[in-house]
Amino acid sequence: MEADGRQLAFIVGQYKSGTTWLVNLLSLHPDLRGLTETHVLRYALEEGPQAATHALFRKVAWAGGGWRMLPRHRAAKWTRPLRKALGLARGQSSLSAAERPTDVHDLSLWDQGALRRRLLACDSAEETIRTFYSFVFDRLRPRAYLVDKTPTNVPYIPKIRELFPKAKLIVVHRDGRDVVVSDEFHLKRTYDRTEAFEDRVLKWRRAMELEAEYANSYGILSISYENMKQRPREVVARLLDFLELPIAEPVLNDMIHRSSFRFVTRRSEGKGSSSDFYRKGIAGDWINHFSDEQKEQFSRLAGDLLVEFGYESHADWRQWGEPHAG
Repeated sequence: MEADGRQLAFIVGQYKSGTTWLVNLLSLHPDLRGLTETHVLRYALEEGPQAATHALFRKVAWAGGGWRMLPRHRAAKWTRPLRKALGLARGQSSLSAAERPTDVHDLSLWDQGALRRRLLACDSAEETIRTFYSFVFDRLRPRAYLVDKTPTNVPYIPKIRELFPKAKLIVVHRDGRDVVVSDEFHLKRTYDRTEAFEDRVLKWRRAMELEAEYANSYGILSISYENMKQRPREVVARLLDFLELPIAEPVLNDMIHRSSFRFVTRRSEGKGSSSDFYRKGIAGDWINHFSDEQKEQFSRLAGDLLVEFGYESHADWRQWGEPHAG
């Protein structure tokens, strides 16, 4: 991997806004290899190299559940061709490692051990980050880019650009009202906890303010979840152009089809499942959940950003119209 990061792409955010969908989509391109959430920048920069190494093998999504999940991962890999032939492997379970975001278990046991030793030998956060991406790139060997998806990386955009000045940066944002609804379900399902409505709104506001601040100065491609839903061909073509990859119709069509909500979940959009990470797959669901009090509160705390990002013409909730693309 080149030291300037020209073979790296980062989906840096936003949280609960379609980053998983986006990395699923890009991983289907034959020249790209995606990574599930690594959070290596956050752990390395805030807690140090040792904590980052521990997280990469035990805590974050890229850890794949740690060692206890290795037998399940290997069994799924070995039986996939048979299950696929029998029609038992559907959705993402039918995809090979090269067609989906990868995790640590997609490395050999030898390579996992080698990566751990190299990371533990690092003396700084910067060395840890560079070592991780260089090692994984060399093992996965993407023809064009290694794509990291970590939706809380927006605050670390300046550091990413400092370490990898030629890396591609992509952010996908979503109507904040849908984000706070999705966040509520996510916190309950994943952590069995709740967070105050105001706190969820302000979390979205802070992230969007950073996106607005960094978008132009750091050369970030910003797309919206709603445009991905309404105009997928246009958005995918824009992504491929940004990554300087050829836009071939068969590849584009396959990326859209096999990353779709229906393909991944085997459910129609709008058919909800509160126990599934992919809960509903629609835009504008906030209308079914917000009380007038919550509308007023969101309007007061972040209505101006709905206007700035094109989701509403007015910050005042009493003048909000029908949901539309940002």
